[in-house]
Amino acid sequence: MSSKMIEWKEHKFYSYADDVYRLNQWKIVHLVAKKACGRLKILDVGCGTGNLSQDIKRSTKLEVYGVEIDKESAREAKKKIDVIIADAQSLPFRKNVFDIVVSNQVIEHVIDVDSFLMEINRVLKSGGSLIISTPNLCALHNRILVLLGM
Repeated sequence: MSSKMIEWKEHKFYSYADDVYRLNQWKIVHLVAKKACGRLKILDVGCGTGNLSQDIKRSTKLEVYGVEIDKESAREAKKKIDVIIADAQSLPFRKNVFDIVVSNQVIEHVIDVDSFLMEINRVLKSGGSLIISTPNLCALHNRILVLLGM
């Protein structure tokens, strides 16, 4: 198979995988928007470059904060939202601060999931909402990635 054909197939495949990822993000934005009323504070744990946080902020006009452990990703996210560089297992916030906590495709990278969830629970207000999303490893695009060794 020619390198052009491989390049084309990779582009088409990654375009599809990216579409699936973006659809998932919009579902999260929709869930947050359904709860949006008043002056809610939202925390995006593992915000990456801030795309999801920015979408939530644009759609809801609410206060959105991000936490990201990777300095380069956080630097990019700071162009879009308020971001703190920190470990998700030691969040630099008081107790009961956030009405909604979002964590998109992060939990599968966390070693101590119990402490991660306890820390989120600590900063989440009583009666608040936690929205966690993780990849479906059985989805076709993820199975293809595994077969390709990616």
